[in-house]
Amino acid sequence: MNTINNILKHPLMQLVGYPLSWIGFGLVTAIFSGKKVDWLDLILLVIIVILSHLVNHYNFYHHIQRDPKANSPILYYLLLAGLIASSLFFMSHQHYIINVLLGIFVIVTAIQYQFIPLVRTIYHSLLNIYFTGFLLNVIAYYSQANTLTNKELISFIPIVVLMTGLEINQQYLKGTFNLNFTKKYIPIKITYIVFFLFIVATCIGVYTSLPSQSYYLLQILFFCITFTTALPSLIPVRKNHRIQNKLNYQGALSLIFIIFYSLSYLF
Repeated sequence: MNTINNILKHPLMQLVGYPLSWIGFGLVTAIFSGKKVDWLDLILLVIIVILSHLVNHYNFYHHIQRDPKANSPILYYLLLAGLIASSLFFMSHQHYIINVLLGIFVIVTAIQYQFIPLVRTIYHSLLNIYFTGFLLNVIAYYSQANTLTNKELISFIPIVVLMTGLEINQQYLKGTFNLNFTKKYIPIKITYIVFFLFIVATCIGVYTSLPSQSYYLLQILFFCITFTTALPSLIPVRKNHRIQNKLNYQGALSLIFIIFYSLSYLF
C-alpha cells in the first residue's frame, strides 16, 4: 500500500503524468478509431506537452516563488528552444488550423509569466482550462485520425470539467490566484468544490461513454475508481511538503481519470 501511495505522490506524476493527461484521451481514442499509429506525431506531441509544463514549472518557481534554485537561464532557454523546435517540426506536416492552435498554446506558454503577466488573473486559469481540457485534445485527436466530428468534441466535455476542478485546486494550493471571493459569496471549502467538479466530470464521462460495449462493466469501474481516488482531495493541507505531495497526487489523479475514461468511452 505504501508503495502505491509513494508512486501516486511521486514528483514525476506532476511533471510527466499531468501533462500526458492533457493529450491522453485524444491520442488513445484516435488511435483505436484509426488503422495505424503515427508514432512521430505521437512522440512529438508528448515532448511538446512535457516541455511546456517544464517551462511553466520553471517560470513559476523563478518568477512567483523567487526560488534561488530556479535561477538557471541556460536551462530555461534549452527547455524553451526544445519546445519551439519540437512544435515547428510537428507543425511542418499538420493542417494549418492545427498549427494556429498549437502556435497560440506555445506563444502563451512563453509569454504568460514575463511579457504579458497573465499569472494571478482569471485569464490565466481560463486559458489553462481551455488548453489542457480542450485544445490539446483536439490537436492530439486530429494528429492521429486526420478528422474531428461533433461526437469527439462532445467527448471532451468531461475533461474540461475535470481540468476546471484541477486548475482551481492547483491555483489554490500554489497560492497564485486570489480566491477570497469564494469565501464571501460561496460558503463552501475549495476542496469540496474540486471534489464536486471531479464527480460531475465522471458522471458526464459515463454518459458520453454510452452505449456500453462491455455490459456497463467499464463504466462502473470508471466511476468507482475515479470516485475512490478523488476522496483524498477532500483532505486539507497546509505544510509545504504536503502541498507538494497533493500537487503530485493531482497529476496521478488526472492520469487515472483519463485512462479509465478512455477505456469507458471505447468499450
